[in-house]
Amino acid sequence: MWGYTDDSNPDLLALHLSLANKLSYMPWKRVHIWNSSASVHEWSFGRSAFAFDVALSNNRATVTLISREKTLSDELGEGLALESVSYKRNPNRTERFGLGVFQVSDEIDQVDQIVELIKKARRAVELTLHETHSYVDEATGLSVNYSVKPDRKSNSNLIFIFTSIRTKQHWTDFDGPLGKSLQSNRARIIFINDDVSPHYSYHMAISGNKSINDATIRFIKDYVAKNGYNWDNVTLAGMSKGGTAALVLGCQLPGCDVVALAPQLRLGDYLVHSKRNAIISNISGKSGPDGAAEVDRIMWSLMSNVQGRVEIGRCYVLTSLKDTHCVEGLDKLKVFFADKCDGRLNVHVDESDFTTNHIETVLHLMPMFVSFLGLAAAGIKPDFK
Repeated sequence: MWGYTDDSNPDLLALHLSLANKLSYMPWKRVHIWNSSASVHEWSFGRSAFAFDVALSNNRATVTLISREKTLSDELGEGLALESVSYKRNPNRTERFGLGVFQVSDEIDQVDQIVELIKKARRAVELTLHETHSYVDEATGLSVNYSVKPDRKSNSNLIFIFTSIRTKQHWTDFDGPLGKSLQSNRARIIFINDDVSPHYSYHMAISGNKSINDATIRFIKDYVAKNGYNWDNVTLAGMSKGGTAALVLGCQLPGCDVVALAPQLRLGDYLVHSKRNAIISNISGKSGPDGAAEVDRIMWSLMSNVQGRVEIGRCYVLTSLKDTHCVEGLDKLKVFFADKCDGRLNVHVDESDFTTNHIETVLHLMPMFVSFLGLAAAGIKPDFK
């Protein structure tokens, strides 16, 4: 907590105490005073350790982010920029990123601003600083970017997770492979980015061209084959947009399972209702009602235009009565499964007062969704009554 403080001035000690108190809810590897000159908060993440140094001089606090692994410095800079964190980089010590200078005195106290900056910068590190791989599809030239949470205890199950609509397109659900929510899941988990175009494509089409769907299908097949997985042990999963993508892609693959939380089965109407006109145009190449109708046509044609029977093993759809753009498409999905699929469609429709719209449905049923990913990791495939 303290470190070397013999030569520290009282103002630095007071600042250190205030920062330690306001940041105490976050896990830190070490919090201390360094060489009587700086308040340090250090933590480990992924492939390195990082630290925030807050030095005080003449009532001015200078905040610096430091990477203990110098080879990550360029990647760290790119991550900060993606998350809109401004910095000045020391040309002689490239592992140091100056984040800002704040006034700290009896008249002006900017400690809260320092705390918010530290929280934002740490969040930027943890959102972006994980290893991303890229599969380049030879037939289309398109790249499918993904990251991997390794399996544990030689688990033989594989889960692909497709992201929902996020504030920033490079974000992945559950904070990707280094996030905490799925760390106990022993399956290998592949987080697939939807970033091949400036707006989301749902992995279906770009301007009406379905090449991104084909590239994603080839990537999944290639990954399963090269890593020796059996299709019976493969699960496609996602929430909201990710659930729609998992369902559409799952219909085109041989024998995988699907777990979809609040997927949009009336996708065109959903995108209109949520004012996602850029996504409508990106997928269909059209705008307005014609574009929305084309999005629906593309979605259902990808699911239906499969030679022979759809080979999904089990498909789990978790939704609610008030998640209208899902439940109002369930009858069509049930008919589709009855006509085209030998697998089992399991649907849970929540009727509680906690799910009054789409977002609340996702939040309320997320623990159930995570539990189903745990079942997939254990190879357990329940059926609803």
